Amino acid sequence: MSRSHGKDTRVLVNSAHLSGSIAGWHFEHQRLYADASNLLSTGEQWHPGQLSGSLGISGHFNAAAGDIEATLDTARTTAAGLLVTIFAETPAIGSWAFFGEGNVSALDYPGAVKDLVKVELTGTPNDGVDVGVTLHVLASETADGNSTNVDNTASSAGGAVGTLHVTAFSGFTGVVFKIQHSPDNSAWSDLITFTTVTAATWERKTVTGTVNRHLRGFWDVTGAGSATFAIAGARR
Repeated sequence: MSRSHGKDTRVLVNSAHLSGSIAGWHFEHQRLYADASNLLSTGEQWHPGQLSGSLGISGHFNAAAGDIEATLDTARTTAAGLLVTIFAETPAIGSWAFFGEGNVSALDYPGAVKDLVKVELTGTPNDGVDVGVTLHVLASETADGNSTNVDNTASSAGGAVGTLHVTAFSGFTGVVFKIQHSPDNSAWSDLITFTTVTAATWERKTVTGTVNRHLRGFWDVTGAGSATFAIAGARR
């Protein structure tokens, strides 16, 4: 049995790696169902509806530039909102990743005389929250490349969701990040292509249709420099 300890998890919010200021998180994946019972039913019947869910993080107040307070306050006050990706075990290619994008519904700042000031975020995701896999752990790259594949053992037909967090960027004219898929771990095609990156940023994208058996992260750089980023993907 493979277990995960909370201390080994990591949290990215928009273009910031906030694990050093976060003490806990929660993530809830849901799908709404409509009552489809009728007079001929032998029991209750339910029809699947929209994806739903919730997410939250709690941590220690830190007003330093780029840390938890600045990141969450910007997410609260701008239309860009909030993209949270939680790596639910020690990050590695293929390890579990939870993510959602939406709005800040509540920010609380509890304080006590004998404790650090805390920050507690409650987020309301749009389009539900997803359970997926890590396709590139948060790390720096300086040249074109791709990650090793993640084998789902079979294709799926419900589309996919991908998230990209770029926490540091320098030197490059631009970088194109993609999630690619393959039926055989040999012939690869593009599944999700993120907007060309020229600075620290974040993005979530969805696609519909068939997703082949294998997934991997891919990046194509222009110029000389470095980028620190993480990629995650989920099937639907």
